[in-house]
Amino acid sequence: MAVIEAGLKCIQGKAVVNSISLKEGEDLFRERAEKIRNYGAAVIVMAFDEEGQASTLERRKAVCQRAYDISQEN
Repeated sequence: MAVIEAGLKCIQGKAVVNSISLKEGEDLFRERAEKIRNYGAAVIVMAFDEEGQASTLERRKAVCQRAYDISQEN
């Protein structure tokens, strides 16, 4: 995350961070999402969680909904 943050400090215009996921847990995801939001950057979220890659439509929806919900917290 330090490299991403260094880039976000220097970039001109709107940045897009590629990518973060839930595979290392909610706390780390929340921390990364908050830092990215503080810089006003967009982010790509991969459909991975602690159980691995979401391979069915239902799992993809669930993981993405969870990531969205976490990213919308204060």
